[in-house]
Amino acid sequence: MASHRRMIVMRHAKSSWANPLQSDHARTLNEKGRSDALLIAKTLETRNWIPDVVYLSDSERTRETMQRMRIHLDDAKEYILSELYHANLMDVVSALGDSLEGECPMLLGHNPGWEMMVDWLSGSSISLPSGSVALLERTVDETLWHEKGTWSLVELILPSNLL
Repeated sequence: MASHRRMIVMRHAKSSWANPLQSDHARTLNEKGRSDALLIAKTLETRNWIPDVVYLSDSERTRETMQRMRIHLDDAKEYILSELYHANLMDVVSALGDSLEGECPMLLGHNPGWEMMVDWLSGSSISLPSGSVALLERTVDETLWHEKGTWSLVELILPSNLL
């Protein structure tokens, strides 16, 4: 079976710091984060970059980001994994294994791991602000999804550029 041709790496939308007593894991999105998540989902739909499966961290802000995007990504299968909370590439690989489901999987999680993962996969050093997505395409088809330099960065979409 051919490997995936596309992958979306997304950082959760902007979270709220309103409650200083709240744990990092329990932080929710703020208003900007809520609208950014919707904006990004609409943009992915418009560009026909629709994930068919989403692997996401179990943090509240990550789950809320997905919930906000659902209206545009209604057919995507969802896997909520605690191992993706503040994960680095090795954590992601050990949680997901050598193959990802779907034609266009999406990884939804946190920095700095997500920026480092995009750099490793594509050789592109990027900044991934809250709510941003990196669109990746395969440059090599026969290798494991997590092999270094086997993806190319097609586009980086930042919510601030969509307004």
